[in-house]
This record gives sequence, structure tokens and C-alpha cells, in this order.
Amino acid sequence: MPSSDTFVQLSLPRNHVGQILDGLEVLIEQWEATARYFRTGEVGEYAIRECSDAEEAEWIAGHYREIADDIERQLPRI
Repeated sequence: MPSSDTFVQLSLPRNHVGQILDGLEVLIEQWEATARYFRTGEVGEYAIRECSDAEEAEWIAGHYREIADDIERQLPRI
């Protein structure tokens, strides 16, 4: 994470955090599907997002995965 990023602390109900993670997972799946589309031309069950090429789509998917992983690491274990 770049040193210029500032941290924000949120307090949300666990269910809300789960909804955010679910939304991120949908975005990750769509960006991965977009990368596959650029590589194979095949359209699967997910929406294809607008970008320049497969590498950009993979980068965006990875960025969203990093965000989801950061959130999941901070969840208290039950």
C-alpha cells in the first residue's frame, strides 16, 4: 500500500461487511470474466466490463481481491 494512503476505521454490522464482500466478489468475477473474454472471445455467465485489454482487467480483478482480502483479515473470528 502506498505510504500516501491514509487509513479509515469503520464500524459496521458484520452483515453489512458481508454484503460489501459479496459485492466485491461479484466485481472480481466480472473482471476475471472480462480478462477471459479478451483472451478467448468467449462470453460466459458474467457481465463483461469495459477496459482496454486482458491485462487491465486482471489488474482490476487483483486490486478488488486485495481489498476483499484486507477486509477479511480484519474480521474478528467467531
